[in-house]
Amino acid sequence: GTINEQGDPHARILYYDSGKTSKGPGNTGQNVANQLKALFAAEPDYCADGCVLVTHSTGEIVMRYVMNPINAGLLGQYANNLNIDAVIEMAGAGGGTDLADIGYGLFKGVNYGSAIANAISDWIGTDITLPSTRIGMTYDLKPSVARSLAAEGSTPVIPHLRIAGTGDELFALVTHPLIKGRDDSVLPLHSTCGASYEAA
Repeated sequence: GTINEQGDPHARILYYDSGKTSKGPGNTGQNVANQLKALFAAEPDYCADGCVLVTHSTGEIVMRYVMNPINAGLLGQYANNLNIDAVIEMAGAGGGTDLADIGYGLFKGVNYGSAIANAISDWIGTDITLPSTRIGMTYDLKPSVARSLAAEGSTPVIPHLRIAGTGDELFALVTHPLIKGRDDSVLPLHSTCGASYEAA
């Protein structure tokens, strides 16, 4: 069976290990590209008439990397099969988050105090073993890294609909002071809206 047994028969869900970064052999970008190659091998006409890509959070960073023409080798002979008409990004993390800078520091052994360490552990969904080498998407989510990934090469001109919001969710009391600008408790609007400034 597939993950999508009850949904649209044309929809596909791609998944990846958030413990790995987007770039490099065997990492997230290659993992997603391998899933796409398998899909195109099994269904050569899939996406031939165009597809709408829907991403959430770090999916924006991963798919931006996979879709970038300078990375066409990831898809090999199927590079032209990825015919995307539009992208819908829900809480896209394309501009990164200040929490990742702090999380990366924690992974590298910086002592921010137990309250921040516990909040970051809750945010990533696991206890932090410090220092750690399994930083994965936390590294890609650093604003400087996420924005440098966006600036690499060029991406096809495709319309993007970005869905973003603000609010006081689960970790808001801890995370709001750590994030520059308005945020949804994890991602700042300067990330989810694609703004080039932090006052968004």
